[in-house]
Amino acid sequence: MKRALLGLIAVLALAPSVSAAPKQKKPDKASEKGKQVRLKILVVDVADGRAYITPGAKEGLRVGDQIDFGKLKYGVVAVADSSAVLVMDDQHPLAVGDKGRITVELGREEKKVERLQAPPPLSTFKGSWTEAKKPSLDQHPKPVPLGLIEDNRRNRAAISLSGYGVSGGGESFGRAELRAQLHYEPFVSAPFAMDVDVSGQTWFMGDRRASDARPAVRVRQLELSYGQQRSWFGALGRLRYASSFLGQLDGVRVRAPIAGGLSLTAFGGAVPEPLSGVPSSTARFGGELGWEELDWAWRPRVIVGGHASRFDGKIDERRLNASIDLMPQFGHFGTFAEVSFFDADNPWGASTTELSAAGIDADGRAGVVELSAWGRMQQPERSNWLAAFLPPEFLCIAGTSATSPSPCLGSGAVYTGGGEAGLRFDKASVSVGGNASVTQNTTSTMAGGYANTRLIDLVGTMRIDAGVAVSRGTFLNTVAGTLSPGVELLDRRLDLSARYRPALVRYRADESAFLEHLVGAAVWVAPSRSFDLSLDADKAFGSDVDVFVVQGLATWRPEI
Repeated sequence: MKRALLGLIAVLALAPSVSAAPKQKKPDKASEKGKQVRLKILVVDVADGRAYITPGAKEGLRVGDQIDFGKLKYGVVAVADSSAVLVMDDQHPLAVGDKGRITVELGREEKKVERLQAPPPLSTFKGSWTEAKKPSLDQHPKPVPLGLIEDNRRNRAAISLSGYGVSGGGESFGRAELRAQLHYEPFVSAPFAMDVDVSGQTWFMGDRRASDARPAVRVRQLELSYGQQRSWFGALGRLRYASSFLGQLDGVRVRAPIAGGLSLTAFGGAVPEPLSGVPSSTARFGGELGWEELDWAWRPRVIVGGHASRFDGKIDERRLNASIDLMPQFGHFGTFAEVSFFDADNPWGASTTELSAAGIDADGRAGVVELSAWGRMQQPERSNWLAAFLPPEFLCIAGTSATSPSPCLGSGAVYTGGGEAGLRFDKASVSVGGNASVTQNTTSTMAGGYANTRLIDLVGTMRIDAGVAVSRGTFLNTVAGTLSPGVELLDRRLDLSARYRPALVRYRADESAFLEHLVGAAVWVAPSRSFDLSLDADKAFGSDVDVFVVQGLATWRPEI
């Protein structure tokens, strides 16, 4: 016990001397300046093409240092006290946990970044350069065909307000229409689409009686579809076109590709009433076979189709259609035909098999020369369905008979044809042409000719259109001239034009002639890419006419 107490006293006696021992000095960094140190680098994170490593600036890393990762080297692009950043190679990315090495020199100074002098303000250069002349002012490209006008945006909309008014002879009438159109594709990955074209309209007719031909609401299209051009396609609803030869249909249309440019289309549904446009119980169904090769030089397209309809419980329309189109770069050639089939006791005196329509047209360009010609034959469109809505004179040419109604003479075909030749230069064009028509089983005939010229960019964007026309018809002979100057302003966003048309007119039943005048003006303005407005007004006056006509259209195309 005595020995233990003496040991404790000895320890306590030495404690002050131990605690008072001097601390060991840390190495002075200034003394280590210039010393080479080998650092171990560790990748701790990887993101967006960058690798984040430790250590950092405290251990001697600096921007621009090259770190060895095996046979690869990566440069330091940013440094913090305890970490740094590398930009990786896409072909040889780093991973978390990769290790590298680098030898650095301690005590290196960071590279100083010198700030650039502030640039002089723009006002310093005011008046230094004259305004450059727009290259387009000296460019006058020749017009070339651009093909079909298409809007390939996935979603598009248009809202338009149109109307017209006519005043003359002591009475006035007019019409206004608010129309909305929409094409909407809700999915990027699937070709679903919705097409809507609907309008509300009203008439200002004074004391004239309204009728089914003037509906307050008109639905041109209300369609859901799936598919794309030259592939599988299906549409359901109010279709704008049932086929290449038919208009509206409340039903379904399906197209299937067969091989190459060959496709088969089938359709069926109810036909809207021809006057009011409301759905009806009349059914129409058919199909068509199409072939086109738009990648060929002449871009051929051939379509053969047929359809039938059912009205009042019986088969009504029976028709076959065919069309051929060739569309080379220098022009177009097309022809079509329609064959209709009727019952032997049909009320129009038509043959059981009848060529009800046919036509041909062609146009071409060679240098500055442009040529075109066309000819058509068209029988009145006849069916029991139409006969329920229209008076008999709309469907056939009636003969003279004491009975009422007079029997149809059978064919009431209208034959029309014409041609045009012209020259088109950079700033001028001139064309001459003629047309004629005759109606079978009547004395109705018409023949005429015309010559027109246009001069553009006369002074700035000023232009002048002038022409003369001569026509001889069953009831009226006319010789007329036209003069119409115009100008484009505001970088071609505003178009102003005026026109004057004097005409010497003579009724075939009267030997005397009289002079008529027409004075008019037109304005088109597009204050933005999404909105444009046009107004057009004409005043015609003379011993036989005194009428004022005004019409306008405003269209807004919002981005959706």
